[in-house]
Amino acid sequence: MMLMFVGAVVVVVVVALLAQARSQYRRDEAWERFASVRQLGWSNGQIAGVAGGCTVAIFTEKRGSGRNQYTAAVVRCSLPDVFSASFALERETVFEKVKHLVTGPDHQVGDAELDSTFLLTNVDGGARHVLADRAARAALLSTVERYPAMRIGNGVLQLETGKVPGDEADLSAFLNEALKVATALQRAKQRG
Repeated sequence: MMLMFVGAVVVVVVVALLAQARSQYRRDEAWERFASVRQLGWSNGQIAGVAGGCTVAIFTEKRGSGRNQYTAAVVRCSLPDVFSASFALERETVFEKVKHLVTGPDHQVGDAELDSTFLLTNVDGGARHVLADRAARAALLSTVERYPAMRIGNGVLQLETGKVPGDEADLSAFLNEALKVATALQRAKQRG
């Protein structure tokens, strides 16, 4: 009786591992097709190249640890000359808001919604101008609602999601979201 139970458990585990491997294979095929159609590079599970005038990369990374570990999809999009290399923007967490009660506020740009949504570092005049642009502001605020881990640093915009795109349509939507924000930021810089 015990031997049958152990055998059943082994079969369930093997079937689950095979299903996971098949899913990974299908995802890799979709990612490779996506890259090929858009003339982007595909290597070691990563897509890279130039899309919409930006250097882009799409890949997966592990987040968390132990039982809380998951795979996140990440898209990075270069923002050459939009912000200084030391500028940083990321969603402000509750912990950071509490910390600022004690240490004082982070950089502020004079826009209540931007200031309460984002933790800003090394904001110079050029960054203030870009962040004050209506289209750039709207793109940042709408995108951070869908991608709370959005951040900008070292001249790179990064979006990530715990839902790894499994087909070309989802990959396209993910990349287009990053390109939309990058384009809005670049146009705001050009208008300045």
